[in-house]
Amino acid sequence: MDGCPRRDLLDAILQGDRTGIPWRCLPQDCPPRETVCSSFAHWQRDRVFEHPSGLWVTLVSSP
Repeated sequence: MDGCPRRDLLDAILQGDRTGIPWRCLPQDCPPRETVCSSFAHWQRDRVFEHPSGLWVTLVSSP
């Protein structure tokens, strides 16, 4: 996923969800918005967010 740590991607996705801001308004310290958006779409397609343990598996599994 573009060389970004998965934890950083997940933090950016959760921050966007928590605050309701669009991807383009994520803070500068977040990964590039294109990477965050594509990671979210990929994980959503794989149903990662349907169960809390899916998030954990995504974070600890190999890239």
